[in-house]
Amino acid sequence: MAPPTHSWAFSIWGIIFLLQGAGAVYQAIGINYGSKSHEKELAVLAAGWIQGVWLLQCLWQVGFSKERFGVCLGLICAASLFAMYTGLQLQEARVNAGGLSTLSTWTLSVPTSINGAWLIAATSVQFSIAFKSFGMTEAHLEVLGGALLSAASVGALYMLCKYGDLAWGAASVWALTAIATNGAPKGIFFVAVIGAGLVLLSTLLTAAKNAGCCKGECSLCKAICAKLSCKKGECGAPQTQFVTSA
Repeated sequence: MAPPTHSWAFSIWGIIFLLQGAGAVYQAIGINYGSKSHEKELAVLAAGWIQGVWLLQCLWQVGFSKERFGVCLGLICAASLFAMYTGLQLQEARVNAGGLSTLSTWTLSVPTSINGAWLIAATSVQFSIAFKSFGMTEAHLEVLGGALLSAASVGALYMLCKYGDLAWGAASVWALTAIATNGAPKGIFFVAVIGAGLVLLSTLLTAAKNAGCCKGECSLCKAICAKLSCKKGECGAPQTQFVTSA
């Protein structure tokens, strides 16, 4: 299973660095502390875990440059777990606070979801690299990679269905597409394409529901709403993280 080495694929880190850098500044200043909903306190408490994610990611870079693939596997697995936990906690904070502010959304929640989704996909690649260095056969590597990419797709669908996390969904589609288009074995290619397609469809439907498309009169919207069990043209879908409180 070939790692995603396209230059366009790694450009996602520009977004992560920019938004999480802004998030670090936001956490350090006094804006929005002590508000009625206490949403910033909830968000910052959850986002503190992302510091652990960054420490592990930095250590992974050192290990990978030294070709210590077993060590790298442990580091990226830990980083992925931290990122998943942080993403879930931020979504719960959003629910408990009745919506996050625009600043908390774009500097804490969105970049954490993008980073987490990318890490989950990257972990499947790291597994293949590590186990190949351990001597695993190509056939077994293909099965392992397919299983891990399937898990990444299921995780993205969960974040979309449970929380309407568009950032997690979009980043997952980006990563799965990068893997599929980089000369991956046939089995990995099909799993990545199917996963990317399902997550993309779920992301688009979630965005459409949030935008109120199900209240439209067009036959396509009505057909989609019927499939989604919408009643009287109203979806009743959960807010996505892009819908912020005042």
